[in-house]
Amino acid sequence: MGTFCVYNYLCVNAEDLKPEIFDVFLCHNSEDKLAVREIAQKLSQQNIKPWLDEADIRAGSFWHTTIGQQIETVKSAAVFVGQHGVGPWQSREIIALLDQFDRRGCPVIPVILATAPPDPVLPWSLVGLHCVDFHATDSLPLK
Repeated sequence: MGTFCVYNYLCVNAEDLKPEIFDVFLCHNSEDKLAVREIAQKLSQQNIKPWLDEADIRAGSFWHTTIGQQIETVKSAAVFVGQHGVGPWQSREIIALLDQFDRRGCPVIPVILATAPPDPVLPWSLVGLHCVDFHATDSLPLK
């Protein structure tokens, strides 16, 4: 596709404008960012490519457009619920993920963070899905 430049100093490779394919979209409340960031690092160490907003939304792009593009192309999603519950923007992402993933047959995985209360409230749309639970002492959630 080639490269184009603006005023001979800002050059962009057209290939870089295509959405990158990620293994898992990390849907979370921004209040739980620290825990999700740590999980993203561990996933990367296991050669699982996570999409995390703070790392993967390019400067100068419309963040909501970028999120929409990823939801259309990512292979799976992890929906995190921690001590702060589900955030307002996260609720919108969950609806979009379930709608898109139902059509494409991709998994949406609820993830209960260790910081979540003992009986966290999941959005009704996730209640029937098998969870990864960081409270569980008899399993290794990231293995």
